[in-house]
Amino acid sequence: MNTRKKIIRLIIIEILVLLAIYAGVSIYYMFHFHVNTTLNGTDVSNCSEDDVKEIWENEVKGYRLEIVSRDGQRETIAGSDFDLQLQWDDSVKKMLKKQNGFEWILKMRSGTELESSAIVSYDEKKLEKLVHKLNCFKKDNQAEAVDATFKYEAGEGFVLVNSVPGTKIDGLTFADKIKENICGLQPVYNIAEEGGYVEPRVKDDDEKLLSQIEKMNAYGKSTIIYTIGDNEEVLDGSIFCNWFVKDDEGNVVISRDMVSEYVKSLGKKYNTCYSPKKLMTSYGKTVTISNSHYGWKIDNEGETAQIIEDLTTGQQITREPVYLMTANSHGENDYGDSYIEINLTAQRLFLYKEGKCILESDFVSGNVSKGNGTPAGAFGVTYCEKNATLRGEDYETPVSFWMPFNGNIGMHDATWRDSFGGSIYKTRGSHGCVNLPYSSAKIIYENIKKNYPVLAYELPGTERLSQAEKDEQKKKEEEAKKKEEEKKKEEEKKKQDDKKNDKKSDKDKKKKDKNN
Repeated sequence: MNTRKKIIRLIIIEILVLLAIYAGVSIYYMFHFHVNTTLNGTDVSNCSEDDVKEIWENEVKGYRLEIVSRDGQRETIAGSDFDLQLQWDDSVKKMLKKQNGFEWILKMRSGTELESSAIVSYDEKKLEKLVHKLNCFKKDNQAEAVDATFKYEAGEGFVLVNSVPGTKIDGLTFADKIKENICGLQPVYNIAEEGGYVEPRVKDDDEKLLSQIEKMNAYGKSTIIYTIGDNEEVLDGSIFCNWFVKDDEGNVVISRDMVSEYVKSLGKKYNTCYSPKKLMTSYGKTVTISNSHYGWKIDNEGETAQIIEDLTTGQQITREPVYLMTANSHGENDYGDSYIEINLTAQRLFLYKEGKCILESDFVSGNVSKGNGTPAGAFGVTYCEKNATLRGEDYETPVSFWMPFNGNIGMHDATWRDSFGGSIYKTRGSHGCVNLPYSSAKIIYENIKKNYPVLAYELPGTERLSQAEKDEQKKKEEEAKKKEEEKKKEEEKKKQDDKKNDKKSDKDKKKKDKNN
C-alpha cells in the first residue's frame, strides 16, 4: 500500500511540475510572441516588444528594397535615400496583450501571421522620385500585355493563342506594393509575383474565351470554294474567324453584317452588270456601251443567307455565288458570242448565235422627233411572249412576237409597216420599241430566251436609206437624168436651128450682093 501511495504521489508531483512548467511558459508568452510567428513578414518568434523594436531598428538602419522585374532585372532603392525611420508605437504591445499565452503549444504547429499598420515613416516625395528613376518604370522599357485570343489553323480549326504578360507598370498597384514592402521592411519586391504590372484582361483560362473557341469550332472546318469562271475564291476560317459576335443572350453567332460586307467585296470584284461593254461591231469598229444593265450581279441577301447556312455544316462546299443577274460568260466580254447587236444609227439589227450571224434585218426604232428615241445600252431580254397586246396611253396594238429588254421597250413585229430601216425613225418612228418585219421577229423569237444579251449603240457614219427611200432617191435621180437629157436635146436642137438660120442669112446676103 505504501508503494502504491508513493507512485501516486510521484505522478501528482510530475503533473504539478508539468503544470508549473506550462504555467511558466504561458506567462513567458504573455510578453513574447509564440513560436512560428511573423509580423509584417518578419520572424518574431519568442521576441518581446523590445526585441521586435531592436530587430526593426537594425533593419531600418541598413534597409534596402530590391525590385525584381519580369525579365529578371534587379534594381535597389535604399531607405536612407528617402529618409526611412522607425515609427514606434504601442501596436506591438497591443498584439502581445491580445495574444493568449496559454495557446503556445497549439501555435508550435500552426504558426501565426500578424500584420500591423505602418511602423516606419519616410519622405513620400523622395520615394516617388526614386521610383520614377527606376528602369522598369521608364516608358521605353514597358511593353503592353497581350490578351489571350484565338486563331484559325488549317486542319485544326480555331485554337487558343496564349496571352503574353507585359511589362507595363500599373502605377497605382506598383506604388501600393512598394509602400507595402517598405512598411513591412521586406527585402525583395517581385513585381510579377506580387502584382504591379498591367496584366492581360483575357487570360489563357478565360472561360468565355474557351467557350467561344469551342462554339466557333463547330464552324471551323467549313470551307466554301467559289467557282467564278476560271477563278476560285476560298472562304475559310482564316477569313470568317473575325465574324463571330455575341447575341443578346450571350451566344456566339456569326455576324450577318460582317457576312454581308464580305459578299459586297465579292460583288465589287466580280459584278459586271453595270460595267461598260466593249463590242466589235459588224461594221469593223469597236464601240463602248456605257449604259450597261446586263452582266453578273451577286445577290447580296441571298448569298449572305447561303453563307451562314453553309458554315453550319462543317464541310467543304464548292459552288457558284447566288446571283441576282447572270450573263453568258465570265470572260472579257460577259455577253459571250451569242447576242443581238442593234445599230441605232444604221437601223440595222444582227442576231449572233455561238459566234455566227444568223440574221440581219432592218428595223424602225423610236421616233426621235417626238422624244421617243430608243436608248443605247446593254440589256438582257426580260422575257419572250407570243401573241401579246402592247398598250400605251394612245394605242393598243396586238403583235405576234414580243421580246422586251429595257422596261417597256422591246423588239416585236410591226406588220402595219411597209418599209423598215433608213431614216424613218426620225419622224415616223415607234414609241421606243424596235419594230421588225414579221419574218425577222419570228426568227429572233425562235432563237433567243430570257436574258439574251441586247447591245444597242449609235455609230456615226453608218447611216443607211430604207428601200423606199432608195426607190424614191432612184426615181428622183432618174427624173433628174431625164430632165438633163431633155435639156441637152433642146440645146442640141437650138444649135441646129441656129446653124440653119446662119446659113440662110449668109445665102440671102450673097444674093443681095449679086443683085447689086
